[in-house]
Amino acid sequence: MGDKEIAELNQLIDSFNDELAQTVDDEPLQDSEPLAITLWTPTDNLPSDGMLTLPEEVTDRTAINLDADELDVIATGDSVSFTLPGNHHYDAVIEKTTYNGNGDKTLTGYLAGTQSPDGGTYPVIITQGESTSFATITSPYGSYSMETINGQGWIYKNPPRSMLETAETDAIVPQESDHQH
Repeated sequence: MGDKEIAELNQLIDSFNDELAQTVDDEPLQDSEPLAITLWTPTDNLPSDGMLTLPEEVTDRTAINLDADELDVIATGDSVSFTLPGNHHYDAVIEKTTYNGNGDKTLTGYLAGTQSPDGGTYPVIITQGESTSFATITSPYGSYSMETINGQGWIYKNPPRSMLETAETDAIVPQESDHQH
């Protein structure tokens, strides 16, 4: 598929989503109820060695299995359920589905039933590729990432930026004697 075809497909999806948003007698125009899918399940089986490596600063993580077939059927208006490390359970509402030029599918939504301190929503972004999936989830408990290859992977809490930044710098500071007057 070329860029033009993908743009047309995304425009068609947006048009369809607009039609779904219209109401008759205050009922949405939908052929069926939105799906409610459990996005991943925790597992005791750790991802294969070398498959997915996490920075040593990541300590709050859970090994997961993700069913790509389930992820493939999720669309705008659907709800996905998941549990984050620390046993925080959430539902996310999918607001937008985008198909990218490389064949990836991106789902964009928000955590249902939560409100950020600024009055907004907590965003959820899920991308599915041919054999990989990735998600970024912001919650009241922090930011999380999900990474899988062939359905096996991790959900983990992103370490604070301060843990990832070091005091070391690669900047070269000129000596006073290096200045020519």
